[in-house]
Amino acid sequence: MKIAEIMPVLELCGVTRFVVDLCNRLAQTHEVVLIVFYPVSENGRAGLSEQVRLLEAGKKPGIDLGLPRRLRKLLQQEQADVVHLHTASALQYAALSILSYRKSRYFYTLHSEAGFEIPSRLIRIITEYTLLRSGLCRVISNSSFVADSLTFPTPVIPLGRDLQKHRLYDENAHRQMAAIRQRHGGSILLHVSNLTPVKNQHMLCRVVQQMSNNGANVELVLIGNAPDEAYFRRLMPLLKHERIHYLGQKNNIPAYMSEADFFCLSSLTESGPLVLIEAFFAGLIPVCTPCGDVPNKIQHGINGLCAKDCSQQAYEEALQTALDMPAEQRSRMSAASKQSYAAYSMDTCVKRYLQLFQQEPA
Repeated sequence: MKIAEIMPVLELCGVTRFVVDLCNRLAQTHEVVLIVFYPVSENGRAGLSEQVRLLEAGKKPGIDLGLPRRLRKLLQQEQADVVHLHTASALQYAALSILSYRKSRYFYTLHSEAGFEIPSRLIRIITEYTLLRSGLCRVISNSSFVADSLTFPTPVIPLGRDLQKHRLYDENAHRQMAAIRQRHGGSILLHVSNLTPVKNQHMLCRVVQQMSNNGANVELVLIGNAPDEAYFRRLMPLLKHERIHYLGQKNNIPAYMSEADFFCLSSLTESGPLVLIEAFFAGLIPVCTPCGDVPNKIQHGINGLCAKDCSQQAYEEALQTALDMPAEQRSRMSAASKQSYAAYSMDTCVKRYLQLFQQEPA
């Protein structure tokens, strides 16, 4: 089977990590071409297998009216059995191909709730009835939370991560985290995400600041890019607190997780957070807000903790519960967290995709 994966931007974050893992794993048994819209940097290529052929569609800045025709020509040349689209941008630019080039079968994985991925209600309705409900392009939801945001049923395939190649020990990660732990000898809370309002780092930092002022012996480590300059400036006063440490972007996230005590997910909304899967892989105990699909992945008190709601008070209570746990309970919860990874491994994910790709059209 020949599979064309289409992802507009290739960078080391979020859904792109999933797409790279998916391509690499599919390429072990199938011919895979990854089509991107924008030029790819060396960092963007990092982690992509040599077995995956990479093509750039040369998107121009802004709305590129010529891209649909160029994309259709590429797909005609490739003659893939399956074309698998990621993000609304990929779906919309591929609309001409979906409508007029029917030698391929089309699939679209929805990675966020429908209203977030396609904010315009009019465009959402046109897309839904022209491409999706018609069966011309089959929709796959990455979580039951995303599936519930649609007005028609879809198969659900949870995101997976191929983490076996990642080391749980890295000298640089160990040295950085050990230096932070030695400052006061307390528990290390780790947060991994780009600094953006929806990830709610402002609330998380305030919680840690308040807990520290009340005598809690904790250190918060934040890892991720800062793409929103205004939000980053808003965070700056909190990031200067002696118990809060911003390390910027890092590559081997599981190695940092293995050096921490708890993983903090403070988001206001999530569909299928990949970073939570990384925490499971490392056996790190998650303490999460009950947003999006997170409550479906966290069994409260077994493989992690979920706050009652997304408020500062509720999250502080959840963190305090985590810090108060005796060592034996922490050990059990860490083991349960590690066991949870199996359901979200890339092997499990790829098997589900291939089963769907190989089904006869209805």
